[in-house]
Amino acid sequence: MADAPHLPFSAYPGGGRELLDPPSGTGARKGYARDILRWCGYQCVYCALGMRTFNGWLQLSVDHVVPQQVVGMGFPREWIRSSANLVAGCRPCNDLFNRDPVVESVPSTLEGFFDLRDAIFLQRRAKILARRDEERAWFEEHVIEEGGTGGAV
Repeated sequence: MADAPHLPFSAYPGGGRELLDPPSGTGARKGYARDILRWCGYQCVYCALGMRTFNGWLQLSVDHVVPQQVVGMGFPREWIRSSANLVAGCRPCNDLFNRDPVVESVPSTLEGFFDLRDAIFLQRRAKILARRDEERAWFEEHVIEEGGTGGAV
């Protein structure tokens, strides 16, 4: 039997299966993202970029797994704003596929919402990792090959 895919939410209070207060404070890095960053193991949940260094920390971004625009589709605002719907990501990963529409219907239960959140997270992570692999291959072929040493070509 294959192992279940890793979800970051297991480290959240309640195993990530209960509503948590929405974040408060100003700015992800100086305020509300500290708990989320800790719950996510101080790394991007998509590419595993470490954020325990200053340069990594500067990349910190907080991602709504089920995007905020679905409130207009009838999703309860408290589900979408809950910290249980947020993950720590680096800015480049957060920017990839950040506006993918959610086409599923509004779940009738909170448990259904968490199932949807988990499915969206796994799909998004797979798409992000595939795109990063494509970008790396292009970079290695076109940039590394051309420059080699990082100096002027």
